[in-house]
Amino acid sequence: MTPDERELRRALAERIGRPSPDLGARVSHALTVEKRVSNYLPALALTAAIVLTVSTIGVLVLARHAAKTVPSASPSSVALAAWQGFPADRKPRPIVLLHNFSPSQGFSTFEGKMAFLCSRFSLGGRLPTEVPSQANASWADGTKAAYPAISARDAYTAMTRTTPEVSSPDCDVLPTVASGTRSSVASSTRSTVAPLFVLGARLGVTGFETDRGLAQVSAWLFTAAGANSELAYPAVATSAIWGGGITNWSRLNSVTVSADGRLLDLGLRTGGTGPCDINYTAFVAESRTAVAVTPQEIPKSPLVTPVACLLGANQAQTLKVALATPLGGRVVVDAAGAAISVCPEARPLTCYYTYPPLGGG
Repeated sequence: MTPDERELRRALAERIGRPSPDLGARVSHALTVEKRVSNYLPALALTAAIVLTVSTIGVLVLARHAAKTVPSASPSSVALAAWQGFPADRKPRPIVLLHNFSPSQGFSTFEGKMAFLCSRFSLGGRLPTEVPSQANASWADGTKAAYPAISARDAYTAMTRTTPEVSSPDCDVLPTVASGTRSSVASSTRSTVAPLFVLGARLGVTGFETDRGLAQVSAWLFTAAGANSELAYPAVATSAIWGGGITNWSRLNSVTVSADGRLLDLGLRTGGTGPCDINYTAFVAESRTAVAVTPQEIPKSPLVTPVACLLGANQAQTLKVALATPLGGRVVVDAAGAAISVCPEARPLTCYYTYPPLGGG
């Protein structure tokens, strides 16, 4: 019994004498109820705070997911228009060159790497004078093609004209690496990018990334001072390479096409069973020369608690897109018009580039 309860009982006794059992019971009941209510107030306040917090989180999650569910624009006409001149039906079709993996072993100096990225070369040796009768290319799906070939001199000239992969200011002025520091750390001193000295060349075959996966292509392989392995350039005539050089490569990768050419697998993991897992759909636009695809993220559950997200399961599938007509020789591009590398659905290893071990040459 609390001091307040004792004081109340004493006051009642003084006013009416000894209370009746009934009055005493009612007073005790009233005091007990008041005490319970007083003890519940902190719990009620905590409960209200939790409800308010969860409601706020729910509203924020709902707003976030609502924003994601707003339909984005389907692949723009600009993406397809950029490829309207592509000869998809030509046999052989031009090579859509996306990446040159050489030199596979990198460079011995930071300056050498910058010179390569900036297409800065200087001929310090003799090049072969013969011109191959043709240049060959083959792909993982079994496609083979022959193209007009170029000389080593023409390939060297093309290398020096390649669009730099870094900005012009970086190529005009190079951060000088201070002695005794790691190659990635540059001092404040700056100097002009020095060229790579090309010492010789030979005809060979090497892999290049294309819009149909890795292609084995006839190439001129150049030896250069500062490069740990040979620099490759296709021995294919510029007219047989779409755009005359490297085409913008989409970040959407792991895309495959079915044997009948009617189904694209975009390789995006989707179909999770948890309350917070995200599914995907895709907008598709087709023309006679290209297919543009744009994945769209769709939330599975608009209002969930963080705990439910943590407990949710995640099962991966892949997003597939049906085409109105077989893909054929058309280029698959993203909404920005960048070319997507597409491999056969069986995913043969020969469709993907494998970097050799360091020191393998």
